[in-house]
Amino acid sequence: MGYRLSNSTSDNLSNIVDGSDPAAAIDAAFAEWSNHCGIAFARGSDSTVQNVGYDGVNLVTFANTAANRAAVGSAGARTLFWHNALNNLFEADIIFNPDVWFSTIETPDVLDIEALAAH
Repeated sequence: MGYRLSNSTSDNLSNIVDGSDPAAAIDAAFAEWSNHCGIAFARGSDSTVQNVGYDGVNLVTFANTAANRAAVGSAGARTLFWHNALNNLFEADIIFNPDVWFSTIETPDVLDIEALAAH
C-alpha cells in the first residue's frame, strides 16, 4: 500500500521544531505498522496535494489550510478513511494539526511525530 507526503513537509513549517525530520518520522511510523500488521507500506513521490480528501492519494499532510484545520479539529492528528459498504478500504489520509507543535527530537511539551503517526 502506498502513501505520499505533501510536498510542503519539512522542518521549514512554522509548527515543526527546527532540526526535526518529519519525513523520516512518518516513514518510521509506517515501518512500525508494517512490522505489526504484515502490510507492506511504500512511500511514493511527494505530492502537490495539500488538503485531505477522497482524491486517489493516500496523503500525509501538515499543510496549514482551511480544509485541513476543519478536518483535524482540535486533535493533534487525525486519520480519515474512505471505504465502501463492505468495508473495502479505498483511501486513507493523515492530517497533522497545523495549530500544534511537532518534533522528531526530544522537546518538552511538543508532540512527537513518529509516536503520533504510529498510534
